[in-house]
Amino acid sequence: FERVMDTNCTGVFRSMREFSRAARQTQVSDPSLLLIKSIYGSGGSVFSNAGYQASKFCVDGLTKQGAIELARPAYTGQAKITVNSLSPGFVKTPLTQGWWEDPQVDNIIANAHPQGTWVDPESIGETAMFLLRAPRSVTGVDLFVDGGTTAGSIPNIEDGEIVREITGEPCCGKTA
Repeated sequence: FERVMDTNCTGVFRSMREFSRAARQTQVSDPSLLLIKSIYGSGGSVFSNAGYQASKFCVDGLTKQGAIELARPAYTGQAKITVNSLSPGFVKTPLTQGWWEDPQVDNIIANAHPQGTWVDPESIGETAMFLLRAPRSVTGVDLFVDGGTTAGSIPNIEDGEIVREITGEPCCGKTA
């Protein structure tokens, strides 16, 4: 729990602090911070755990509080920093490889997304670029790049049990 919180919460906080110091020292124009949250920072999940969930909810709080504090020259010197986050859904990465390598599990995860497919990594990159270049009034926003899944768990509880039966593993196709 502590290791995950140190990385995903404390690490993000320290990065924000150092970014704001650097923006003040270099007097960069229109600085923007983009934090990577997760759909798991907005709800519960069959496949997550308390530490990861809490750490991603922390990123949401840091996004919102950062948008308030870093918008004011009193905190940042002359730089008014925008702070936003994005929350990806399931993407085919090395972490999830055990799921997408199994055709049945791959199908379950893909179809758990309303669009019927895993999240496209290019969509995440395009969203990141948008948020980094967004109008200055766009701050404190968490943008979901999740194929429409925000309203529920991926996979749902019933499909989660099927995936566990097939893989025998707690998460993502790889043992912890």
